[in-house]
Amino acid sequence: MSNSDTRPKGRVIRFIHAGTNDLPLRDIPGQNKTEPYLEYGHENGLNENGRIVAAENYCAECYQKAVQKVVNQDEDYLFLATYPKQSGSEAVENQIVGYIENEGSEPIAEDHIAVFGEARFVSVTDGLPMSELGYSPSKGPVGGWGRTLDEAQTETVLNHIEGQTDVTQDCLDMVLEMEDASKSGNSTSGC
Repeated sequence: MSNSDTRPKGRVIRFIHAGTNDLPLRDIPGQNKTEPYLEYGHENGLNENGRIVAAENYCAECYQKAVQKVVNQDEDYLFLATYPKQSGSEAVENQIVGYIENEGSEPIAEDHIAVFGEARFVSVTDGLPMSELGYSPSKGPVGGWGRTLDEAQTETVLNHIEGQTDVTQDCLDMVLEMEDASKSGNSTSGC
């Protein structure tokens, strides 16, 4: 966390769910999406002692304005929401399913910056509906700037996520497996 003297703040962005199961995975097989980039720590030797480091905006300029806000305003968390597409889902709106803690940033190109840090994810069915934070229920994007969460909202999300089963390692394992399968089919994925 960047500001240990104050209560944490965060920002929510949305990603496209793969829809293959209850894990909150980006849509690798359908669209070859690259963000959130769960492989960041795996590829850079940063994952150890159960800690998984992920990045956002690393491979592609996804939500550049939102990521710049997280970095420039020293926000503590980049929360990730998705609308669950798997069959049988009872969700009717975007669910916050995880976060990347803002531990640092990396310039990728002019006007393109990535944020990286420890990640934590929960299953889509254990996600927190955004309406519980006072936003109107929506299945659509949350805007190019994302949605700013104040200290109380941030604590609500963190408490919710901490109270659920951590599926971050399962997500990373599945993303690596899906990327291998996608590469075998001559598709491109990853960076």
